[in-house]
Amino acid sequence: MSFLRAAFACTTGLLSRGSTFAFAHPPPMMSMQVRDMGYKLKTKSAVKKRFFVNANGHIKRGQAGKRHLATDKSRQRIRRLGQAATVTGQIKKNILAMLHN
Repeated sequence: MSFLRAAFACTTGLLSRGSTFAFAHPPPMMSMQVRDMGYKLKTKSAVKKRFFVNANGHIKRGQAGKRHLATDKSRQRIRRLGQAATVTGQIKKNILAMLHN
């Protein structure tokens, strides 16, 4: 029992004297605080899958209405629905905000 007290007194004495004991000072990376780094904004995965930003800043999107029920639609309409369209106006600003580009 007295041996344990002596060992405890020895280790507490090392810590209180400021020596380089293993648990006295954590490594510098462990003491870094997360709140100083800020928050990383994430891209909306649904927007990432549906829209493409060109080099000139225009946003391309696919058109709806071609997947099914095409028997009532003309050939010209089906061909036109297969081509990409561009996004403009306020919706373009909203999409760019969700992409964080």
